[in-house]
Amino acid sequence: MYLAYKTFILHYWVDFSERTENIMQYESVALPDAMSVDGIYSVLRVEFSKAGVGIGEAHDFPEISFVSRGKHYGMIDGVTGERVAGQLVIIAPGSFHKATRPSDSELLIISFASGSSALQSLYNRTLNLSPSQEKNLRSIVEDGLGIFCRRAPGSDVQGMILKNDADESLLYKMKKELELFLVDLYRCFVSENKNESAAVKRYDLEFNRVVAFLSEHIDEALTVAEIAAATMIGVSKLKFLFREKSGGGVVNYFIEMKIERAKELIIMTDMTFTEIAESLGFNSIHYFSRLFKKLTGASPSEYRELHIDKHNAASK
Repeated sequence: MYLAYKTFILHYWVDFSERTENIMQYESVALPDAMSVDGIYSVLRVEFSKAGVGIGEAHDFPEISFVSRGKHYGMIDGVTGERVAGQLVIIAPGSFHKATRPSDSELLIISFASGSSALQSLYNRTLNLSPSQEKNLRSIVEDGLGIFCRRAPGSDVQGMILKNDADESLLYKMKKELELFLVDLYRCFVSENKNESAAVKRYDLEFNRVVAFLSEHIDEALTVAEIAAATMIGVSKLKFLFREKSGGGVVNYFIEMKIERAKELIIMTDMTFTEIAESLGFNSIHYFSRLFKKLTGASPSEYRELHIDKHNAASK
């Protein structure tokens, strides 16, 4: 019996030794605390039809200001604007803000302490909340109104305090839900920015591709439909693209390219104006001359006379 017990202990010790020698080493991935909420200064529901305009304020912590009803007219750091129901702004620490005119609006306000640098990208921007985001924010505000109250009148310290009968578990709930709300806002904002950047890059590539095509076919008279077909871009999109990138239409842009090329030919060559017009796809010298004067302020002959001497002097 003793021998069997001793053998068992020996086997157990050997087995344990082998297992401790084979323990795997693990290293965890640190999780960011990017949107931490460290404290609450105020949770308010403000009806501006009753509150009036006020004198404004600035403080050293961020403030969520959400229009829950009506249209709100306000100013942040000298920039005036209006926000409608469903729109939110996170006012940056130190930014002076105030209502600029009376309105039948209601704001939900949460002022909080946070050292999160990621919040800076959201400051003083008007953000449109989704229905689910609005629902979450309203829930957070309702929790806050249930556990916080204003300080006694005449207090030297600003900010709200906990009610005597406050449910402390709601504090944990409010903190986590507010942090998740801010993370969701940040995620949506970054996603929108990436989508906008990708769209801008795509538009730049398409615009440059069309411009290159126009440059290669500058000797032709092309319509919008022909340009669209050749570059495989829809007519509507082509018009939108040039309106966004150049402020005008694609045909006008093409004409301006032709006139710029005409200016070079007038100065650099001995070609006649008729030859220049034909080389750039103009069927009429009169139409070419009229466009040239409209865009440069001088007729082709006036332009040549004005610039030829400068060109010759520079080439000597």
